[in-house]
Amino acid sequence: MTLVFSTCCFSPFPPLHPGRLTVLPQEALVQIGGSIQLNCSLDCPDGTPQWKGLDTNLGNIISTPTYSLLLITNATVAMEGTKFCVGNCQGKSHQGSTNLQVYSLPDTLQLETQPKELVAGQPAHLHCSISKVYPPGSLTLSWYRGDQRLESPDAEEVADDEELFSYDSELEVPGEKVTEGMEFRCEVELLLPPSDRSFHRATAVTVSTKGKSWRSELGILARWVCNFSCQSHFPMSLAILVCQG
Repeated sequence: MTLVFSTCCFSPFPPLHPGRLTVLPQEALVQIGGSIQLNCSLDCPDGTPQWKGLDTNLGNIISTPTYSLLLITNATVAMEGTKFCVGNCQGKSHQGSTNLQVYSLPDTLQLETQPKELVAGQPAHLHCSISKVYPPGSLTLSWYRGDQRLESPDAEEVADDEELFSYDSELEVPGEKVTEGMEFRCEVELLLPPSDRSFHRATAVTVSTKGKSWRSELGILARWVCNFSCQSHFPMSLAILVCQG
């Protein structure tokens, strides 16, 4: 018997690893005060990837021979920017990166009106504001009357000591536009390029209907007093005052 060995499909050497370095997430986004985990992995035995050029106070780093985790807690504006990870596989260097973006948008808007309770037919002054917003230049504030978007000046942007921003917008509404039951709404949108992720907030105020019902009830009372005075000894002078009122 003759044994024939073939080497066409067998190699005594292990396959080479591609040495691919991967950083996730590709678009890292975290809210100010929040936490995020950045993962750098290298498809190579003993590759030992590591985050490069990071301030030691930036976050906690957990490393193994094949991956490195960067744990960021209580995120601040100073922490945003490009983060680099490097590794070496079989004498070849590899590098990857991700851009960490931070943002801030409070849950509520402040809406103040003058008068405090809007009354149909009376002009109104509306003031909408929001603070602790980041990044600058990314927020749009809009006014609505019902479903109709109103023309209004751009909101004023002011920075504070924490590099966060506040926005204020005022709206003057003529009396003929202040109709009973009408809703006036202030909306903001924070758009974050390049991912185009957006966040929205809104608050609204409705024109009171109490004025009409109060006048209607007063009219009914006045008519009742007038009728009653004609059928009783109710003082006519008082009845006249009520009827005229």
